[in-house]
Order: sequence, then C-alpha cells, then structure tokens
Amino acid sequence: LSFMSASPLDGGVPSFLQGSSPETLKEKGVPEHMIGIWGQQEYRLGFGITTWYDRLQQFTFPSSFVTLAEDEVMAIIDEGNRIHNNTDTHSYDDIILSDTNRNVLESLIVKFDDAMARFKSKGCFVKLNSRSPKDVILNNGDSKAIIISSIKECLSLHYNVGRDDGDDHVQARLLGQYALDGFLTGLSRTLHVHDGRSALMLLLLSRGRIHDDLQVVSRLLEYGFDRPVVVFREWDDDVASNSSACEFRCFVVNNRITAASQYDYLSFHPDLVKRRKQIGDDIVHFFDSVLCNALRSHTTYIFDLYYGSDRTIKLIELNSFESWTGACLFSWNLDNHLLLHGPFELRLRTVPADEDLMDMIPKAWRDTIVEELPDYFENNSKDDPGHTPKKEEN
Repeated sequence: LSFMSASPLDGGVPSFLQGSSPETLKEKGVPEHMIGIWGQQEYRLGFGITTWYDRLQQFTFPSSFVTLAEDEVMAIIDEGNRIHNNTDTHSYDDIILSDTNRNVLESLIVKFDDAMARFKSKGCFVKLNSRSPKDVILNNGDSKAIIISSIKECLSLHYNVGRDDGDDHVQARLLGQYALDGFLTGLSRTLHVHDGRSALMLLLLSRGRIHDDLQVVSRLLEYGFDRPVVVFREWDDDVASNSSACEFRCFVVNNRITAASQYDYLSFHPDLVKRRKQIGDDIVHFFDSVLCNALRSHTTYIFDLYYGSDRTIKLIELNSFESWTGACLFSWNLDNHLLLHGPFELRLRTVPADEDLMDMIPKAWRDTIVEELPDYFENNSKDDPGHTPKKEEN
C-alpha cells in the first residue's frame, strides 16, 4: 500500500493527520511493511467521534469515552480468543474471565461503569472509535425474545396478514423486507447495555469487528500509535426502531455535499419517496448550516445521519471517503463523477427489492421466525421460509 492510499483525492486527508509522513514513521522505528497499515488506520480513525464530538455535541447523541491502555487491549484480544474457542458460550452469564486476564478486565469494567453512569436510566450503545460489535448474535432466550418481538412489531405496523390488494410478488417481497427490518432492529436492541460488564462482553464476543480492529492497532501501539477508545453513546430506541426508514448516508468532497442515499438501500418506504424533496433540502441545509463550518479540517468525508419524523436531524458518525465505506444506492465505479463533483442528488429505493430479503436472515433464524410467527408464515416451509403465504380466497 502506498502511504495514505485510502484517500481518494488530494485534500481528502484531515489536516491534523498530514504530519505522519513515511519518513517520520521510519524515524519512529515503524517497519517498512507496516507503514501502509499505519497510514490506512490513521486516515480512517481520523474520522472517529473523538475528532469531532466536542464541536458537535448538540447535534449528536450524548457520549462518554474510555481510552484503553495497552494491557487492556491485549487482555481483550486474548480473552476474546479464549471465548471464541469455547463453543458453549450462549450468554454473558456463560463467560467466566480467565485468571490471566481477570484483574485487568475487572478494573476495566469499573471504568466502563463510571463512563456509563450518566446514562443509567437509558442505557448505552457501545463501540470502538472504529467500529461497533454489531456482529454479535447470541443464541439465547433473551436475544430470541427481543428479535422475535421486534419482527412482530415491524410486521404489525407495516404488513397486514391476508390482505387481498396488490400483486402477490410485491406482497411477498414486502413481507421479506419487513421481516428483515424487524430482525435488524432486534439485533440492534440486543446491543443495548446498562452496565460495564455487559459492555465488555459485547467487545469480547465481537470476533469479526472489535477483535479484528484491536488486533491491527495492537501491532502499531509499540511505535506510538494512538490508543483505541471505547465509546458509550446514550441509547435512543427511536433510532434503533426506525433506522431502516430514517438513516441516510451523505457524501462530502472539498467541503461540499455531493450526494445522499437511503442507508438501508434494500428497503422500500413509500413515505420517503413522497417526501424526497423535503428530506433532500433538509439534509443540505443541515450540512450548510452545521457541518460545513464545524468540520472544515476534514474537508472530504462521508457522514451518516438520523432524520426523525419531526425533521430533527442527528449526526450518527463520520466515515472515510473511500470504497471501503459502502456507497448504498450509489456505485463507487458507475457514480464516481457524481460522488466527487455533484450536483447534489438524494437517492431512495422507489420500488420493493426484487430479491427475497428473507434470504438475508440466517437460516436458523428464518426457521425460528416461521415457528414463532405462524400468522404471517403459516404456509411457509422451514426449508423455504422466504415466500409469503398465498392470499386467502374470499
């Protein structure tokens, strides 16, 4: 990797990152083969919440931070490896910290509890300053109840059983969409934590995201790389419940917004299509009046926001402007000129997805959904749960 190769254009790297030249890193003793990794990680973490939170507190979710010491990073990695090798882990209660890491991790739990104290009544969403542990799906009764309840809630709000209007194919696709929307909402709700131990357990169980991110950073710490930060964000169930229809991804180049997309690009929400102009105008106004001045040091980035039913906008996060970050309804290849230069366009899904979105739910969970919600899926087989029941004859 060439240094800072992740940045798509000159001026895309935040100004506060541009001092770490390859020569400077070599002077620090960073091995040649790790200079590209350093540059990539530094570029991406330059958009983390700690780089902008102080300036934008009133426009985002209340947050607290805990910076991890090197021994804490290594303990999380080591304990995560041990847990991963134990196939009997189905809940937080199944996890007993090893003698090797217990003292370090129990002290870390105390730090987490202190950071979360201000959110006791609402709880928190926990993440690193890089990514969240949203790959954790616990196979236990509590998680099952939360997920099934969320799917039932979504279906009852948006899909009428036995309705005889509309095209069968469209109804089948909408059933799959709302089931997937509810499933993802349920997964989000399983990440809702109220104490430091539960927060730590999520970090330990996130094999594909937290573990991988800490593993990369751990190789750089001995050369002076910034220590990772655990972020606690006040829980907002409206956001968790409505993210499919209310979250948008926006693109900024040289401090000018060029495009925005529905974040959940597979879901069709007619109300969004009806309000397209208003939503687009509000997003542009939010950027022009808030982010444009507050984030001049970043210049080129991607930001995600929550757009409430009352038109309130909350900033969720910033991401690096690169193909590693998903483009949603845009294509990094086909829409490259538009993403870099505009003019501004808001893209929304205007018809239901043609594919069956139930297929995106793991099969074991599809079987559970069919069993638990027979009113919606009573005519579906376990082997093929992704198709809507036939309409009832009058």
